[in-house]
Amino acid sequence: MTWNPVFNLIIEIKNNFINKFGPINEYKKIINKKDCTQKTQLEYWIEKINEDKYNNFIAPLQVNQYNEFILIRYGLHEMVSNLWEDPDSIYRECRSITIDIKNEKIVLCPFKKFFNIDEVNETKIDVIKNKLLNAKLVEITDKLDGSMQAARWYNNDIFMSGSMSLDRNSSWRLDDGYEKLTNEHVNMMKENDRFTFIFEYISLKDAHVVKYSKSDEGLYLLGMRDVYDGEQLPYRDVYKFSQKYNVKMAQIENKTIDEILELSKVESSDKKEGWVINIDGHLIKLKCDDYVKLHGILNSLSSTNTIIKAIAHNTMDDLISKIPKAHKSRIITIANFINEYKSYIDNLVDMYYKKAPQGNKKEFMIYVTKNVPRQLQGYVRLKFSKTKYNILCRGKKEPFKYIKINDIFSDINELKIDIAIPESLKV
Repeated sequence: MTWNPVFNLIIEIKNNFINKFGPINEYKKIINKKDCTQKTQLEYWIEKINEDKYNNFIAPLQVNQYNEFILIRYGLHEMVSNLWEDPDSIYRECRSITIDIKNEKIVLCPFKKFFNIDEVNETKIDVIKNKLLNAKLVEITDKLDGSMQAARWYNNDIFMSGSMSLDRNSSWRLDDGYEKLTNEHVNMMKENDRFTFIFEYISLKDAHVVKYSKSDEGLYLLGMRDVYDGEQLPYRDVYKFSQKYNVKMAQIENKTIDEILELSKVESSDKKEGWVINIDGHLIKLKCDDYVKLHGILNSLSSTNTIIKAIAHNTMDDLISKIPKAHKSRIITIANFINEYKSYIDNLVDMYYKKAPQGNKKEFMIYVTKNVPRQLQGYVRLKFSKTKYNILCRGKKEPFKYIKINDIFSDINELKIDIAIPESLKV
């Protein structure tokens, strides 16, 4: 048993599988040859064991696998099913935790899920102000507007992940994150290998709302968490590491809660997303009012386009957190549909790429033209040339163009994709 309930349950599932079906010879994804769908080892174990306890646990989660490493992250459905309302919910630790299922070790343990002010009971403003009365430690940092990446020195090398990515060859953000590692980053992790280092990845290629300059790009240290006991270092200690190793860090701000509550009403969204408040180890998000304005989000057409953009840029978590509760279910149903479409297309592209002759470029291109559906040919060619692409996001730089919902409907029809269209999207 360890401090982490997710790890403990995964190892319990593994041992249960071994007891019922024998030893595990290989640690890799299970591929269904008929439809090219893939299951991670964890999903396969749970399917074979078929017990309610495990089926219920996995249902709201997203799982990714790379070699013997499993990454587990909460899914969108779980956000409206009250599964993490309990402060002790196991799902709060399902924030891209990465586990070596072969050697049975926690590799990366980023922050627990934490919430916006007024999002859950424990972050109601009156509750927070009451906590402040007896707080021993209160820290406030700038909330950077990028993408989270976690890294650690593991098995004599840097091991890094994005929110749902483990393989740098399958994620341009993660690949770029590796490229942004400096010698100082590497030395810091190598000399302190018990910690998960949590970074904000800032890149002009991954622009969100806040406008950064070229000089702002890089990996900013957000926090550190001990993989052996789950302890999260306070910002004052994280700052010491950033100074010692000369790495960028999210700015610690010398402000009070009341001051940032007032500033949140007037700060411009292109300059600031918000703040993260640390009260005795409990993190809380406060976003600027201007940042979270989602014009037309409750309109069916605009919300669909906004969802596609959020999924393309991996910002769906932030989007969902600000949707009125009465509308969350519809938004999440649409998001799940788009994610399912994206996954299906990605698998089809991968299947056709593997079928094509790899030795000669001309032969490859001729094969693609003759054998691959026209909607997929461009992606297969990009995969051959090792050019990064996103099924939902077209173009390599801003202003990006995004796939439209009608394009998705057309692909489903022409490629005979077996995905149910949500009722809310049917005209």
